[in-house]
Amino acid sequence: MVLYIIAGLIFAGGCISPLSETKEDAAKVIISTNLENPDSLLSAEPIAWKNANALHEGLAFSGKTASKLDYENEYSIVFEQKIGYIDHRSPRRFTFEAMMYSPEPLPVGFMVASVSGTEYYRSYPVAEFLPVGEKWEKVRTTFTFPDSLKPSDVLKVYIWNKKQSELLIDDLTLEFDFRK
Repeated sequence: MVLYIIAGLIFAGGCISPLSETKEDAAKVIISTNLENPDSLLSAEPIAWKNANALHEGLAFSGKTASKLDYENEYSIVFEQKIGYIDHRSPRRFTFEAMMYSPEPLPVGFMVASVSGTEYYRSYPVAEFLPVGEKWEKVRTTFTFPDSLKPSDVLKVYIWNKKQSELLIDDLTLEFDFRK
């Protein structure tokens, strides 16, 4: 009987939630996905991940599913959520991290964060992270929020390629920091 309980705990610990939130300390909230369970990822409540058209089976950093951007699909999977649903506190900044692949060096593309209800829109080029093509690389940048965020404001985070490059994105992590 004890063996069955231990086996059940090991199995449960190995399951990956499509929207896994970890409160490692009181100052951070981490939301991540490896894109491997698209049906549950896109139906999690409250809905946070959008743009199922960007999900593609094939070449991926981990597993078999990645978000594919190309000449027809210019946006990656999108994290879209009200600030108040992320945490009851207003975040000071967040770090966006993902694994990215491009068949060409120095691709056109941007890591984007915007907040509705404010004038907040920031983008960072991905080319500096991908100096060589045909290799998975980690992209990471930190966005600092304005002090005027409200719980009803909606945050959107995504990769945008302006229909000029082919990019694959996998293993996305958003780390929200609430420290002053």
